[in-house]
Amino acid sequence: MSTCEWSGVPQRYRNAELMAKTTPQKKLISRLVGGKGLLVCGDIGTGKTHLACAYINELCKIDVHAKYITEYAFADLFTTRHSKETWTAMTSNREIDHCKSYRVLVVDEVGKRELTKNQQIELDELISERYNNELRTIFITNMHPKEFKERIGDRAYDRLKEMDTVTVVVSGESLRGTL
Repeated sequence: MSTCEWSGVPQRYRNAELMAKTTPQKKLISRLVGGKGLLVCGDIGTGKTHLACAYINELCKIDVHAKYITEYAFADLFTTRHSKETWTAMTSNREIDHCKSYRVLVVDEVGKRELTKNQQIELDELISERYNNELRTIFITNMHPKEFKERIGDRAYDRLKEMDTVTVVVSGESLRGTL
C-alpha cells in the first residue's frame, strides 16, 4: 500500500489541496511547509484540519511518512491495547509505535474531550518520544494557546518550545456551508 493509504487522512480530505481562502490560511500554509513543530489554534470551520490534511497529502506524494490522528483516537489506542483480544491489542500497540515514529504527525481536535489521567500521561509520552527523536508534530485545536498549555502540562509544553514550535491562530467565520 502507498504511504497515503496509511496516513489516516479522513475521506473528506483525501483530495484536499494547499490553497488558501483567507489571510490566516495563507499564514498557516507558510508555517506548514517549514519548521519542526506547529500549534494551530482557531475558530471552528476556518480550515485548520483541511489544510493540515492537504499538507499530509503533499508529503505522501513524495513518500514522506505522515499521519493524521485525533487526540481522542490516539488516547483510545491506550484503552484498546489492554484488550483481551490479542489482535486488537497488537494492532493498537503497533499504531502507538507508529505514531511515535512518523516523520510528521498531525494531532487534531486537541481538547475536544476529557482525557483520563492515564491518557494524559500517554499523550505526554508521545510528545516526549517525538521530542527525543526530533520529529515534527502539529497540533490542531479550537483552544486558546494558554488552554492548550494547561491541557498538555508544563513538561510537554516546555519540550514543544525547544522544538521551535510556532503558534498560528486561524480566526474568522466558519467557511462551511449553511443549512
